[in-house]
Amino acid sequence: MQKIVGAKVVFAKEKNLKVSVSEIIKKVNNKTKIVFLANPNNPTGTYLTKFELINLRKRLRKNILLVVDDAYAEYMQNRDYKSGLDLFKNKHNVFILRTFSKIYGLSSLRIGWGYGSKKIIDALNVIKPPFNVNEVAQKAAIESLKDKKFISRSVKHNFIYASKLKDFLSNYDISSNKVSANFLLLDFNKCKLQAKGFL
Repeated sequence: MQKIVGAKVVFAKEKNLKVSVSEIIKKVNNKTKIVFLANPNNPTGTYLTKFELINLRKRLRKNILLVVDDAYAEYMQNRDYKSGLDLFKNKHNVFILRTFSKIYGLSSLRIGWGYGSKKIIDALNVIKPPFNVNEVAQKAAIESLKDKKFISRSVKHNFIYASKLKDFLSNYDISSNKVSANFLLLDFNKCKLQAKGFL
């Protein structure tokens, strides 16, 4: 997509495998149009807290669009976390991405959604293909939103077993990020085993 519009992608360094607001700000210049981040991030499991995310938006020029990928938001139990949707619901210069691929289990149907100002939605509708989401995917997504008990059970299940897995791995001196979202990034530096031999 960046080739189509002639965009240049610039990456900001992370600090301790976490998105860094200060590093993003260092990379911003007068040509910057969009800042894009996944929060929480895959595969590191790190995230910007609600205050860090608000701070990032405040430090960016008003005409820079902040795109927050909230793909794993439903899994987040951490008290200092707030989804982009919760924080920026009425901001014209923030666009939020969500998916049905994670907690809803519909990855093969390739369906997601975005939340932003009418101006941004209108611009996206100009460039999107005419038949980008099939009817089966749309109906499955609608039905999945109704099953709140399944979502609640899935979040609890994920947290319990991720915590157990983290404890189990620590017995082998394999460390990881704290439990957040639905993945653990394993660090084998202090372990006698190698990653490929652990499977």
